[in-house]
Amino acid sequence: MRLSVRQLMRIYQGASLMLERRRFGYRRIWQLLRREGFHVNHKRASRLYRLSGLGVKRRRRRKGLTTVRLPLLRPVAPNLTWSMDLGMDTLATSLTCVDDFTKEVSVNGAPY
Repeated sequence: MRLSVRQLMRIYQGASLMLERRRFGYRRIWQLLRREGFHVNHKRASRLYRLSGLGVKRRRRRKGLTTVRLPLLRPVAPNLTWSMDLGMDTLATSLTCVDDFTKEVSVNGAPY
């Protein structure tokens, strides 16, 4: 059944469909109207949805925790700071340690 703009406005304003389901946009409302037997163009549904002043209630974005990050310390002598990397493979597992000052590599405790 085809409806005029005035009939659709009455359906939209009188229907609790859009007020009940504030998370639905015009596409979802258009789809529900089509299922109920109202043959409505999606562009008309969009226009009426916009003119009625309804819109999707947007969720607030969560803000991340603000933490103060300390800069990495630059080593002033060998053997003060080391960096580690764990490498895993199906055949072997290795732990690689690197001296941050000299860039010397040590694999599984044996220096190279």
